[in-house]
Amino acid sequence: MKSFLVVLCLFGLLACVNAQTIYDYLHTTNSYGFYVARISQDQNFESLLQNKSVNITVIAWKNTALDVWGNITLDGLKYLTFLTRQDTFSNATLYQTALQQADLLGEHQRILVTEDDGTLVYFNNFMNFHLNITAHTALDNGVLYEMADNIHPLPIPTLVNNTLATDPQFSTFWSLLQKFPNVLSAIIRPKLTIFAPNNFAFLNHPVIKEYLLNADHNEAQSILLNHIVDGSLVYSDMIPINGVPYQISTPSALINITRYPATTIVTTKTSHATVDEFDIFGENGVIISIDDFLFPDNFYFNLGSVLSAIPEASTFYNLSQDPRAKQFNDTLYANANMTLFAPDNDAFNNMSLSLNTTLTLTNKTLNDFLMYHLLPHDELNSQTILSAKNPHQLYTTGLYEPGIGRQQYINVQIKTDQTTNKTTIQINNANIVDHDLKASNGFIQVLDTVLTPPYSMSHVVQDIHNPEVTNFYGETLNILADTDIASTLLKTGRNLTFLIPTNNAWGPLAASGITEYLQSNINLTAYIIREHVLTNAVLYTNNLPITETVYKNLNGNNVTVRYDTSKHKVYVNDNATMDGPFVNILFSNGVGQLIDQVLIPHDVVFTTENVLTGLGYNSFVLAVQKAGYGSYLNRTNVTFLAANDSKWEQHVNEPMDQLRQTVQLNIIPQTVTSIVSDTGSVSYPTLMDGFSAEFIQGGQQARLRTPSGAVMDPVIVSAAGPRVVGNGAVIGVSDVFSFTYPPNNDKGDKLGAGMIVLIVFLVVFGVVALGAGGFFGYRYYKQRGQYQTIN
Repeated sequence: MKSFLVVLCLFGLLACVNAQTIYDYLHTTNSYGFYVARISQDQNFESLLQNKSVNITVIAWKNTALDVWGNITLDGLKYLTFLTRQDTFSNATLYQTALQQADLLGEHQRILVTEDDGTLVYFNNFMNFHLNITAHTALDNGVLYEMADNIHPLPIPTLVNNTLATDPQFSTFWSLLQKFPNVLSAIIRPKLTIFAPNNFAFLNHPVIKEYLLNADHNEAQSILLNHIVDGSLVYSDMIPINGVPYQISTPSALINITRYPATTIVTTKTSHATVDEFDIFGENGVIISIDDFLFPDNFYFNLGSVLSAIPEASTFYNLSQDPRAKQFNDTLYANANMTLFAPDNDAFNNMSLSLNTTLTLTNKTLNDFLMYHLLPHDELNSQTILSAKNPHQLYTTGLYEPGIGRQQYINVQIKTDQTTNKTTIQINNANIVDHDLKASNGFIQVLDTVLTPPYSMSHVVQDIHNPEVTNFYGETLNILADTDIASTLLKTGRNLTFLIPTNNAWGPLAASGITEYLQSNINLTAYIIREHVLTNAVLYTNNLPITETVYKNLNGNNVTVRYDTSKHKVYVNDNATMDGPFVNILFSNGVGQLIDQVLIPHDVVFTTENVLTGLGYNSFVLAVQKAGYGSYLNRTNVTFLAANDSKWEQHVNEPMDQLRQTVQLNIIPQTVTSIVSDTGSVSYPTLMDGFSAEFIQGGQQARLRTPSGAVMDPVIVSAAGPRVVGNGAVIGVSDVFSFTYPPNNDKGDKLGAGMIVLIVFLVVFGVVALGAGGFFGYRYYKQRGQYQTIN
């Protein structure tokens, strides 16, 4: 009897020792620290695990299941705590969970089923999870099942809409859904798979939110609902990693999920996305995080749709809706693999003329203007451009000229700042200010400058509000138009740079009369213009050489170009400069840059003859040549006092001696550069000895001074003053200096002139008297017969 009592006590003692509750076991076993930390947040739940009068079932993970503990919540543990102890589970048996608050789905019961391989399957009303049990421990108030560290998927006691609302990666998507109540209602239905665009998807499509908020509501709602698959759950382990598509459908699209070892692709007829994260579980479904949008099979988020959603490009979009732009608009919605360069609103605001005026200047239609901004076969994002040859050209959809059919092209260039190492992309002379706006049929790059389509080198088609540029429509354009050089020279060839002299550059030649001469000499003008056209060089302002670089022009002569970064000046042949602000004037076959001097070929020297003929002093030139002074026209250090043809016509046919004297009075044998003096007058000797040309009244008048000091009435001097060229100068005057010119009324001058007349009279009279005396003396002596020689 005593021994029996001892044995009984021993069994009782043993029972007392092993009588541990689930709570005790979790606390005394160091492997469940994370679990203990979670349950300590709820005193009632702790009490349940400590209660010896219950028989419960707990599913738990050890500390090593870090992936689980990063996501599991206290409610999640309650969902996996059943109020019935079950050492084995039969099929289709309901078990009440320990979650006390109202269930979002309206009930608290779950089903646990064991499969043949011992796997425990957890069911709720709509989904199931395979729970891999590695061990179980029988305890005083229940049983503890230990789950594998890598258990997956994990049941989460919340609807997927709450997951979307709280997961940071879906913040933009969730905020968008708030505008669509019908979509919000759809995502609380049971048994869903949601392909949720994450924030990166919105970065891929920066304007998609704007588009959906402003598009037709039904269309936008249809796009969003296309991301929800009703009645199907898609887990990662359901997709074979063999490149074979797994297909599911929405009412609007067939979705293909193709899994590879390193990535998973989701596609529809019009969409392409990458899976960033599988198996984000909620109470009523599963979420798959994707980096793009899944559009219905009948919808293309094409370039036209994207363009309509870019607020800063609204001007360009409005132009695309013009009926004249139908071809352009149809292209945006139809073709694939394109790139659209869309100028922003500021780009249009910075044009000094209205768009319609600009288009009129180019003789192009609105459709052609828009087409120039579209690359038809090149889908360019920034990475593609940066990896391409630098620089390079790409053909647009516009035509080079109407009726010719040659395509236009744009220049793409990558520029790296040597100081900051920052890389920028330029299209012609425009900067990309908003990159890689993705569409289903290409990309949009937003520019800060309008790419007005070039026409020909004689037509400037980019109107820039800059006085220096406006000057291009002055002297240079007049010379090109008057001589028709543009049609014969500047339309030929490609990759040209036209160094365009400004009005100020033409100033010295205009002042000397050379521009008039050039307009009457087409061949020489063409030769000079060709000196300004560099071949095989398109020098935009962003690729000017910082070291002296030699280029060939159309004449085959060398032209040096150097950009001095310290002075912000570009030197051409060391003398001419391109002063900022620099601009690019676009042509179909190159670019124009403004320079402040005219480039004269080294073998061209302008002479006074060129000036005289250019200014129309033809009778004067004829008189000079007829008088035997033709060589003076090209001789150095000579100045001509040139009156117009009506004044010289009366002198051209004078007797030669008199003509020579007249011409001599109108030639100064030195180069006169100044006709103004502080003393009131300045004199220069003429070619006739003793006679000088005297300039008075601040150079506004000139008069002839005789050897005796007498002066003739003044003539008016041309306001242009001395027109100085290589060998001398030409000064325009209102009349011809000659001996027949009326004398001055000055009294002293009259007396001097009278004395000259008296002396001449006395000399003539004496000669006549002497002759008469000799004649009569001879007759007298002859009559007397007396001959005598007179010595």
